[in-house]
Amino acid sequence: MMGEEKAAELMSQVGKSSYIFIVDNCESTVEELRKKGVKILMEPQTQPYGTQAIIADLYGNSFVLREPPI
Repeated sequence: MMGEEKAAELMSQVGKSSYIFIVDNCESTVEELRKKGVKILMEPQTQPYGTQAIIADLYGNSFVLREPPI
């Protein structure tokens, strides 16, 4: 069982995490997730390092979807 201090520390991180997921096709992945009700924070954009979008979970954590350049 965790103590109150550790629990408070973990709760303070909710909504502040960001993770990168490599996907094969960023645009189609975003469309599939949109149909399932996922919140899209940033539509797919092409950058020198690939195409990326940002989504959020129910707790405000953001996730980067990145498709590497061809």
